[in-house]
Amino acid sequence: MALSVLMAGEALVVVRLVLITLKPVTGSFRIYECGTHLSDEDLTLASLSLHSALFTDTTATGACVPCQANSQSQPGASVCGCNAGYTAENGWLCKACPVNYFKPEIGFMSCTLCPANTASPAASVIETSCRCKSGYFGLDGEVCGLCPANSRSLTPSADITSCVCNANYYGVNGNICTVCPANSQSVVGNVNISGCT
Repeated sequence: MALSVLMAGEALVVVRLVLITLKPVTGSFRIYECGTHLSDEDLTLASLSLHSALFTDTTATGACVPCQANSQSQPGASVCGCNAGYTAENGWLCKACPVNYFKPEIGFMSCTLCPANTASPAASVIETSCRCKSGYFGLDGEVCGLCPANSRSLTPSADITSCVCNANYYGVNGNICTVCPANSQSVVGNVNISGCT
């Protein structure tokens, strides 16, 4: 049977619940399977991203309720896990992984820090979201190496030749750069002394 109720969250909202007869699962705790004894239409509604309420009486009746924001469940689950890229303390209120962290799996595990000298946006779900910072080079998701002296990388790259000379220096990309002669200057990426004017 369907009805509307008020749910507590970041704001009060009206949601649609499905009251169902739930089958107890054998075990130490009284947990109910969500998604049993439903019509085909309601079974779809009460499958993914819903979890069963817990009851201690003997009626074996409960309701499937929506997972919180940024979380999901499998059919029949009694709890919801945080989405990839999100985590929670004590399984409550899933929040995005901060910048420079990632989390590839659903659940309540902690976010993982990116490898050295890399950075990632908030809510990253894969390690390759961690890309080299400016001044470093290397593969996405791996430790990045420092560019040679007086050079920097302008965009993330696995190739050391992405390291170009700073302004007022010259040299081959990926090599140590030399300062321009006195009273001359050059733009970023200058590869020849003739570029110092």
